[in-house]
Order: sequence, then C-alpha cells, then structure tokens
Amino acid sequence: MFTDLLAVCDQRTRVALGESVTYAPSIGVAVAVRGVFDAAHVLVDAGTGAVMSVGPAVFLSLSDLPSNPETDTSATVTVAGVVYLPHTVKPDGLGGVVLLMHKVA
Repeated sequence: MFTDLLAVCDQRTRVALGESVTYAPSIGVAVAVRGVFDAAHVLVDAGTGAVMSVGPAVFLSLSDLPSNPETDTSATVTVAGVVYLPHTVKPDGLGGVVLLMHKVA
C-alpha cells in the first residue's frame, strides 16, 4: 500500500512541479518526459550533515525512460535547451530516480 501511495505522490509531484525534460538514450529514440529539475540540488551527507556537492539534478520516473540510467552511461538529459550528462544515478527503490548531472560544454 505504501508503494502505491508513493507512486501516486511521485506522479502528482512531477505534474505539479515538473517540466518537460528530454531523455536521450545512447541507443534509440529520445523521449520527452516530465521531471522535476533543480539547477542547484544540494547533496548532503546523511551521517555528518556536510554538503557534499551542489549542482543540477532531475527527478524522473524510471518507467518513463527508454533505458536504465544506471547502465546507459552515455544518455543525456536536456532541460530548457541545456544538455546535461548524468554522473550519479540515485534510484529511490520505488520506481523513481534522481540524476545528478554535469552541463555538457
């Protein structure tokens, strides 16, 4: 039951706070999905509370993506015309994923 409730919350969050994001797998066709983008996502160490990094990140649903970002290390994400390359993939274990990214020069 919790998993179902979380899936509904995740979907409504992407609808309410999300924007169009293009996910382009290394092989195959790019898809437009809804994602919650944060240009200055703060990654904090849970044990110490120390800020580990600040940078762009996007929250997506794994079921919307044509490839698994954990294994497709050449996939790109485009938000508002800016292309990013994910460097860290943080699945939530319940179908969502946060991609920590670098801007492609």
